[in-house]
Amino acid sequence: MFKVGKSFRSKSDVSLLFSGGNFRKSHSGEVGLPRQADVVIVGGGIAGCSAFYQLTKRGVKPVLIEHNTLTNGTTWHTGGLVWSLRPQGDSILFGGYEGNPDILKQVPEDFSSKLFEMDKSIFEVHSQSAVELCPSFEQAGIKADVCGPESFTPDHKPLVGEDPIVVGLYYSLGYNSMGMMFSGGVSEQLSYWITQGRPDMDMHDFDIRRFSQRQKPDRAWVTETCHESYAKTYSIHFVASGAVMEEALGWERPAYFIQEDRTAPVRGYDWYGNYDHVRHTDQRYVKELEKDLTFGFSKNFDLIKSEALATRTNVGLFNLSCYTKMYLTGPDAEEAADWLFTNYLSQDPGRVSYTLSLNSKGGIESDVTVTTLEEGGGTLVGPILKGKGYYIVAGGPSGYQTKSHLRKQLFKKNFKSRISEITDRLGILSIQGPKSRELLQSVTESPITDEKFPLGMSHIIKINGKSCRAMRLSYVGEMGFEIHIPYAHCVSVYNKIVNAGRGFDLTLAGFRAMDSLSMEKGYHLLNTDLRIDDNPVEAGLERFCRKDGQYQGKSIVEKVKQEGAKKKICFFTLQDNVALYGLKTIWRDDAIVGYLRRGAYGFALDSSIGLGYVRHPKGKSVDSEFLKTGEYHIEIRDKKYPATLYLNSPFDPKNQRLLGRYENQFEEQSHFKD
Repeated sequence: MFKVGKSFRSKSDVSLLFSGGNFRKSHSGEVGLPRQADVVIVGGGIAGCSAFYQLTKRGVKPVLIEHNTLTNGTTWHTGGLVWSLRPQGDSILFGGYEGNPDILKQVPEDFSSKLFEMDKSIFEVHSQSAVELCPSFEQAGIKADVCGPESFTPDHKPLVGEDPIVVGLYYSLGYNSMGMMFSGGVSEQLSYWITQGRPDMDMHDFDIRRFSQRQKPDRAWVTETCHESYAKTYSIHFVASGAVMEEALGWERPAYFIQEDRTAPVRGYDWYGNYDHVRHTDQRYVKELEKDLTFGFSKNFDLIKSEALATRTNVGLFNLSCYTKMYLTGPDAEEAADWLFTNYLSQDPGRVSYTLSLNSKGGIESDVTVTTLEEGGGTLVGPILKGKGYYIVAGGPSGYQTKSHLRKQLFKKNFKSRISEITDRLGILSIQGPKSRELLQSVTESPITDEKFPLGMSHIIKINGKSCRAMRLSYVGEMGFEIHIPYAHCVSVYNKIVNAGRGFDLTLAGFRAMDSLSMEKGYHLLNTDLRIDDNPVEAGLERFCRKDGQYQGKSIVEKVKQEGAKKKICFFTLQDNVALYGLKTIWRDDAIVGYLRRGAYGFALDSSIGLGYVRHPKGKSVDSEFLKTGEYHIEIRDKKYPATLYLNSPFDPKNQRLLGRYENQFEEQSHFKD
């Protein structure tokens, strides 16, 4: 609840909207306010008014404050466009997004209910395009124009949700000229966010926490990416993403590695030749990007295949330095960890556990690995501790979301503990595949054996004389090890591993291969396969939820276990050789029962694969009997393709490869066997 004083001073007109629909506009210097309000909304555009409406529906008493008249800003001139779409004699409306818009550093303070004078030279590109589509436009004149400011974000999506630092401060802004479309639904979810702690639907793509604190001060990056999101508004967005390098939460990471002795250098942003910038003549990187511009298989298919199969049959090296790394320490660290995480966390120092962290509704907020720490020697990988401590690693794109979630729970429960992020101080190299143990042993004197390094164990070892934390775990379904390295020693350790790797035919592999490998094994990806509207039972992860003790969301998990899940995640393979990506419709017999969250190609299975949740068409609980009796198809571009459903991935169902047992390279699983 925000406490508000009895009145405040204003030098200009102020509009107020109170709960109950009362509207007041004051032309005096003093405007009366209620003594207190449940929520104060600043800004009376369509987003602010929609939020006011949705909160009032839920019994909240909000106050909306607007500097001038309601809906006088972007909503006003956008509303004018909607009005103009009505039949108006022989007039017609058109517009677009040019490559050289005027970029405003700030809007004048007195700018309200106003428009800018249109620069006809900038708008000329739209006139020419209109004539190409409809030659009659060449004979038409301009009756009126509307030119006002719009706010854009780096990824063309609004900024919504609670501030990651200031508890109780929420955002609903940056709508990229789509506020009239989005504000109704977004405001409904925002009202749940405010009243219940979290929205009912997955809102990660709009969540302000998708950007980290280190990205926000980078003015050049913000300006360049916002310009590109504007200029490419109507460009076709292909499902396949990534090229030579890709980005995750502001970190650059390898997507795949070019072969055939060619390079593709990344040049600075050339603004597509606008604002007196010269277009780059070196287009090698652009040509690499264009190989993914298809709804079929990428032209990089064979490159990614070679990296994936090399990892399955030999050994691959992945750079996971973009992952978010944190320490949980303090007097209440153990108690806090019990509340935050669903899995048992071993008391034995060095043990690594995969676990979930839920919200109060039992929805999945994050999945991480947690290592129980012993008192170290004062290094980054072995810090000095007073009592229990934990080393937490979260995926790259979701890392800031995870950090914010954990910190908020510590605050709400008043635990005497803290989360300290060290992402930019540690790098991670991941050695995966049948020869990973031999390669790691060749660069360290520490014993890398099953006795010393069983699955899920970590130790401090030295590589090239540098202390690192080695963990035996895998995100690709192979025997493998992650090496966590102080930043200052990353290059030295990398060179040591790569040089030794020449004797093992080591392959450098990127995230495109890793995404395929992890999905082929049936592992989940946060904010795609696992979202806040999914619970562990639905996601097939109830084995990572302990029976003893309490953790946030446990009562909901136990309830779903007893009553049955309304949806279940399933693994699909296609019989036809067709590219498969996410958001494809799942058919069971003649009924739609869900959609794929994600799709890829499984190179060891040699088929297109997908992960998606299946629901009962009549809203009943979903069980194995229901799943095994149907005939399934996946709809891809208006055509249905036969699909085989598995309750779990058929790749290495007994986890023999994780244990380093490669006698049986592949074992087929009955697709009805749980």
